[in-house]
Amino acid sequence: MSILYVVATPIGNLSDISHRATEILSTVTTVAAEDTRVSRKLFNHIGVSPRLESLHEHTSPDRIQYLVEKLENGNMAVISDAGTPGISDPGSALVAAAVEAGHDVIPIPGPSAIVAALSITGWSFDRFLFLGFLPRKNNDQLATLNSAAQELGPVVSYESPHRIQATLENINQVFQDRQLVICRELTKFYEETFRGTAAEAIAH
Repeated sequence: MSILYVVATPIGNLSDISHRATEILSTVTTVAAEDTRVSRKLFNHIGVSPRLESLHEHTSPDRIQYLVEKLENGNMAVISDAGTPGISDPGSALVAAAVEAGHDVIPIPGPSAIVAALSITGWSFDRFLFLGFLPRKNNDQLATLNSAAQELGPVVSYESPHRIQATLENINQVFQDRQLVICRELTKFYEETFRGTAAEAIAH
């Protein structure tokens, strides 16, 4: 049977790709990628040219089966635009199908926005709760935040720039004076980290 490599890619700075990830991407013949245009920029940077197949959140079951059939012919890698496939990114459906078909699935670890952000909080903890992207509807978001209010460790979520103000208002309502660390554009040119309460973040 073949191997499906789940390869973590840089979350911004292309130089963060690991030597092992580069080796894997240079040896497989096919890479399933979230956005082939984004992937080509990375491949040009590291000097590899495998065949690219699209794999995104709207990929159909038939397309997943097609990729598994291609896996029968040799090892394949799956990547997302940034970070690790399957972690708030496409990839888990292909992994599940590959496992069901009897193929080995091997992780190639690397950059992670969650871990990068947590590493610079300065907080001491041995657990955290990851909420992924918060619900878009206000009541659903408040319900999600309230369900996490008693969590002892850090609570981590993703949010898009155009929804951050409304989300901070909900965080302020639920968590009040709890300290936040907000990271944007991690490892990129306009990287910024804010530390303070949600109320202070709203003012900022």
